[in-house]
Amino acid sequence: MSRIRYLKPDFFKDEDLIEHPFWIRLLYAGLWNLADREGRLEDRPKRIKIELFPYDKVDIEKGLIALATNKRLSNRPFIVRYKVDGEPYIQILSWHKHQKPHHTERQSTIPPLTTPLETEITNGDGKGHEGMTELSNGELTVKEQKKPQLNINQCFAKLWNKYPSKIGKKEAERHFRASVKTEEHYSKINIALENYLKSERVSKGFVQNAKTWFNDWETWVEKPIKTKDDKYAKLFD
Repeated sequence: MSRIRYLKPDFFKDEDLIEHPFWIRLLYAGLWNLADREGRLEDRPKRIKIELFPYDKVDIEKGLIALATNKRLSNRPFIVRYKVDGEPYIQILSWHKHQKPHHTERQSTIPPLTTPLETEITNGDGKGHEGMTELSNGELTVKEQKKPQLNINQCFAKLWNKYPSKIGKKEAERHFRASVKTEEHYSKINIALENYLKSERVSKGFVQNAKTWFNDWETWVEKPIKTKDDKYAKLFD
């Protein structure tokens, strides 16, 4: 499904944003269209250039560095550039304050900004981002996330041992990390897996590729019932 993003009239009057050249302002708005429903995207300047400025000569890396620098008035940046397991990503700050993604939009598969030990926050030049205290919702801080609710690695390993197909582990883990962040989420995905393993589909030997199931596991939280009108009936076809 196509992504729908909002551009409010106040965008053009933002006193911090107008400090930048017009093309950086346009870059910032363009990042919204590239970002997933959590305001995250891969930090690939060349790819971003092709997507947003295919006919213009602009320095995307320079623009991203500018947007990742603390604002003059609010002392926080527009975006945070960070790495997880060596892979570069971008988090647009205050995302949910300005954007309301459609409920059918796919869940984010990009790992979130977490703790300094697990995540390297950079300005694109390898240097740490000073003064960064607020995350995507403008409230949570890196300091507050130093005490994770779950041991993600251990939780995924337990589920992975139960899942009957061992194809697509890397993508499955990415989906897991993006959707399971609390004890409640972990409890639900366990229920979903139990329902799936007991389903008629699995008993007949039709097991989904792991990356597919871990992306759509929420479908199985409620045990499907095989009826003509049941919206889950198609799972048994």
